[in-house]
Amino acid sequence: IANPVLIHESVHAAQFCAGKGKMQALNLNIQPIKPARRLFLRYSNIHRQELEREAYAVQTQPNRFQLAKNLLKKYCKK
Repeated sequence: IANPVLIHESVHAAQFCAGKGKMQALNLNIQPIKPARRLFLRYSNIHRQELEREAYAVQTQPNRFQLAKNLLKKYCKK
C-alpha cells in the first residue's frame, strides 16, 4: 500500500506547488480506473473532488511512478 499512497500524495504535492501554496488542479487529461470513482466522489466539495480525482488518476496508471515524478519536476522547481 505504500507505493500507491506515495504516488497519490506526490500528486497533491505537485498541486500544492502549482498553486504556489494553495491546492490547484493540474488539469490532467487522464482518468482513474472505475473502482476509484467512489473514493473521490464522496467529497461534496467539487474542488476537492477534482484534486482527488487527479491523484487517483495518476495513482491508477501503469506508468504512475514516471507520471508523479514528471509532475513534481514540472511544478515543484526551485
